Amino acid sequence: MKLHIKNFRSIKQLDLELAPITVLYGHNGTGKSSALYAPLTMKNIVVNPNQEISGFFNYGFTSLGHFSEVVFDHNPNNELELGISLEIPTKDDARVDLNYKVALLTNNSGSFQFKVSSSSGIIDRLRLPTSFPHDPDEWERFENLGVGEFLWDGVEIEIDDHNLEEYEEDDSISSSIDKNTLDCPVKTLRRVSFVPLGRGFFRPMYSLQEVSPMMATEQEVTSLIATDRHLIQNINYRMEQVLNRNFQVYNEIGSDTFSLDSFDRQGSMNASLVNEGFGVNQLVYMLANVLHPNAGIACIEEPEIHLHPTAIRRMARTLVEIVQEEPSKHLIISTHSEQFIMSLLSLVAKGAYSPKELAMYLVTKEGKESQFQRQQVNENGQVEGGLSSFIEGELEDMKAFLGV
Repeated sequence: MKLHIKNFRSIKQLDLELAPITVLYGHNGTGKSSALYAPLTMKNIVVNPNQEISGFFNYGFTSLGHFSEVVFDHNPNNELELGISLEIPTKDDARVDLNYKVALLTNNSGSFQFKVSSSSGIIDRLRLPTSFPHDPDEWERFENLGVGEFLWDGVEIEIDDHNLEEYEEDDSISSSIDKNTLDCPVKTLRRVSFVPLGRGFFRPMYSLQEVSPMMATEQEVTSLIATDRHLIQNINYRMEQVLNRNFQVYNEIGSDTFSLDSFDRQGSMNASLVNEGFGVNQLVYMLANVLHPNAGIACIEEPEIHLHPTAIRRMARTLVEIVQEEPSKHLIISTHSEQFIMSLLSLVAKGAYSPKELAMYLVTKEGKESQFQRQQVNENGQVEGGLSSFIEGELEDMKAFLGV
């Protein structure tokens, strides 16, 4: 899986290859968050294309502003382009590559683009010019993609089953491609979740409310938790692993309100999350966004904030276990924690996690442009080039201490 990002904030051009766990680290202001916001922006587009472009940069918990504030170099003549690429195995042991992109321009215009190829070459390229708000009822008729004639509105694909039966008689490619395959990029984007930097829960009591596809508010996350007992149990299990605490949802008898509570097993004390420390509070919020069944790509900003080093090590191990148990999940994590990275690398060194399943990027900035340098990890947990952004600071302290 790859993310394609062009002219988005400080990223001029990037094809970011993802692993089950992808870690972005580097100095402040280098562009790590931009890589996290990109898939969230794409989700906003496919969930509700019927809004102006500035709406795509409003995520509920924050808004990045208008197109001119988000486009690279604040140049309104630049075309902002976001996309996702997937490699899908098929039932006949072939491979289908899907490349889905959305291009945005300053005048609320843009286009949807879709390329489908197989091991034998490109099957088809589609481009659907549009203006935003995009009318989802305006379908265009296309042909090919290995499925014959179909309708496409830039997000949804509709195939005439009768036409497909006729097409299959003369085209062998269609046996490898069906509607479910073609829908994979949009389905993947709909399953993006986001854990912003900050305290997750701010109230002692909640009531149920409808959960939107963006799940952008605190109340939506609490409603998601409270209506899924399996999610509650899963969060509780992971909280025990990381902080030796229990998690529960308490419903007041005779009331439609409930609280999210944490139980300290060591001190035998119970408290609502709003009265817990920042680290406990944020950890529950992160686990809810990672563990709920509709989460696929989870973008997480600095999950180590306010956690003790011991808890950071346990959290790293827990995240590894989650992606091992649920292969459909991918985590993209920005971090400033050397402890967190070293914990992941130690799991690789112990043989508990494959280096092929870990992608590490050192993010730097040259002038206005973010640079993402992929650093290979070997089976001993060693990083090609070392953890330079951490070592620089340590060397400065050592020189001062030794009087060098």
